[in-house]
Amino acid sequence: MGWVLGASPEVEERSRWKAIVATMLVFTILMLLTVFLRVCVRRSTIHKEDWITLVTTLFSVVYGATVIIQTRYGLGLPVALQPRQYARAHTITNYAAKPFYLWALAGFKLALCISYLRMTKGSTDRRYRVFIIGIAVFCVAMNTIYVLLSMFSCNPLAKMFDTSISGSCLSFAPINYAISITAIVCDVIIFLLPIPLIQRLHLDRAVKLGLTIIFALGLLTTVLSIMRATQIDRIEYGDGDTSYFVIRSGLELNIGVRSK
Repeated sequence: MGWVLGASPEVEERSRWKAIVATMLVFTILMLLTVFLRVCVRRSTIHKEDWITLVTTLFSVVYGATVIIQTRYGLGLPVALQPRQYARAHTITNYAAKPFYLWALAGFKLALCISYLRMTKGSTDRRYRVFIIGIAVFCVAMNTIYVLLSMFSCNPLAKMFDTSISGSCLSFAPINYAISITAIVCDVIIFLLPIPLIQRLHLDRAVKLGLTIIFALGLLTTVLSIMRATQIDRIEYGDGDTSYFVIRSGLELNIGVRSK
């Protein structure tokens, strides 16, 4: 028996399951290593954002695990080639993965915002701190809304797991385009937020530039969000293959947590 349950050797050969599993494992391990080292360094002064990062890391690990499980049911293949007998199991596992992805997405953004608030504690620039709180609330609230939309996108709910049931479902494309746009906007704002703060510090110009570059590197998650969004049309109107969509989703989470 091969890795993809119910698939012939010829069909399994066309699956991208190896790329999906390898990406999830490698980048999840790197994320765990980074978070572990960070906790070791800060063990005597663990802050609120560190606890949020730990929870976010757990969500990201669970998401990665559900993605790997889905490759057993046909993830990595176009919909037409996925084993029909495991379609329900695939759908249920995918359904379970959604809230972990969305809350992890919100989690590392919230952790960054809280760290900015700690850095600016005692600052006289109240508007700057209020803006940080506002963007944090916006990102968490929007992702919570997307969790609800994703979990209850069909009426009746059972239609999500059995397409033969009469009813209606929200289209995949609009929800996921909205998720991508929100993620991109929040990423750009949050990762650029500390730059004005850095410029005000009495540091050598080279040090300021270095710190600015480090924070700006977090925008890599924005690139991944854009790349993820390019797959939505293919999933909705093409062959339904979600391989690159989930790979980029996993990378987005793992790199986002590591950049915190």
